[in-house]
Amino acid sequence: MKQITIIRHARTEFFSSSGLDFDRRLTTDGIRTATENAWKLAAVLPDPPDLILASSAARTVRTAEIFAEILKYPQEDIITDLHLYHAGGRELLMELQNMAPGFKNILLIGHNPAISELAAMIAPENRMIFSPADWISLHLDTDDWHDLGTVHPALTGKVSAG
Repeated sequence: MKQITIIRHARTEFFSSSGLDFDRRLTTDGIRTATENAWKLAAVLPDPPDLILASSAARTVRTAEIFAEILKYPQEDIITDLHLYHAGGRELLMELQNMAPGFKNILLIGHNPAISELAAMIAPENRMIFSPADWISLHLDTDDWHDLGTVHPALTGKVSAG
């Protein structure tokens, strides 16, 4: 059995001090919402994650840290990947399909539109446009991540402001 939770980063400042999109940080409201939504995920997630994977942009890293803290996942074990910053939905799906079979419960924190595209590919009946800090968590009746996108997932829970 596998569990995948897809999370969009929380609300950010409009501009970073560096002027780079990559460096935009979470706002105070974004931190609050991410914390609230992380507690909502903790209430429905059957097991703690054994992997948190995030884009290496400042906003996704900070969102991952907030979720990790609430879910009792070591922040130093968060895996960040620059590729996820530029990836589309299909690339995110392939990334997940290539995960080691030992991972049972993965959280993926990323950006729109890729996060919404990925969720639509995995669970079209639960289609949603992810607002900041929204998430969807899905249970898959398989032991192989390669089946992601082909097996029908069961909805564990979701938070959607949109």
